[in-house]
Amino acid sequence: ISTGTLTSHPPGTIAGGGTLVLNRLAFYGSGTLGADVITSQCDFHPGNPTGTLRIEGYCRLNALSSLSIEIGGPASGSGYDRLEVAGQATLGGALKVGVTRGYRPLPCDQFTVLTHGTITGRFASTTGLDLGDGLLLLPAQLGSPILLARLSWQRISVNPTALGTSEGNSAQAYRVC
Repeated sequence: ISTGTLTSHPPGTIAGGGTLVLNRLAFYGSGTLGADVITSQCDFHPGNPTGTLRIEGYCRLNALSSLSIEIGGPASGSGYDRLEVAGQATLGGALKVGVTRGYRPLPCDQFTVLTHGTITGRFASTTGLDLGDGLLLLPAQLGSPILLARLSWQRISVNPTALGTSEGNSAQAYRVC
């Protein structure tokens, strides 16, 4: 499929096996793709606006493609996008993250945005991880899934019995994740 926009509305299924090549287009969808997927200059959006897309085969996100993830709540699928690849996920291109519906992740929130059978490669770039006001999402590739975890940059003071931050005359306690 070349050029334009392809949308799969939940619980959409594209079956038939083989290889689906997405070239120079935007793909939006939830449901299942019963094929291998290769993207070339493609903006790949699991969910519409948020949701889970399962690819039954392998998925190649080539160097000029992007994986766009929206986070609008703490629950996978209904709250944030998730790409599930049954086979090998080959990463390239960009990971683009956007927060939607005014959602602000809480301390220690984690979002499993990509699961896979095996994985090769890395995203060449990431955007949208700085939420402002010292809040960051940190991509982590730990074993199987790719997680985005919320971090807050604060000045931390440690004593033998407490962990907290202080600004002026006030102090706040924080849980260590």
